[in-house]
Amino acid sequence: MSYGDAIIVDRLRAAELEPMHSVVHDAEFGVRLLYQDPHSGAEHYLVRYPAGLGAHVHRHTAAHTIIVRLEPRVG
Repeated sequence: MSYGDAIIVDRLRAAELEPMHSVVHDAEFGVRLLYQDPHSGAEHYLVRYPAGLGAHVHRHTAAHTIIVRLEPRVG
């Protein structure tokens, strides 16, 4: 089996995200595309969800990776 080059993304906490509105989520959240494979179309994202975000059941049409960092609750 052959593997490709490693993709390293540093300082994810400081990464700027774009606001995302989605029909499956009940609130806006932040997203940044980290890498899209030009051959398979697979996508790898950094996502910051707000506390309490809800989502409807849904499916994806292609493989994808989502990195989610949970923020501790304040207070």
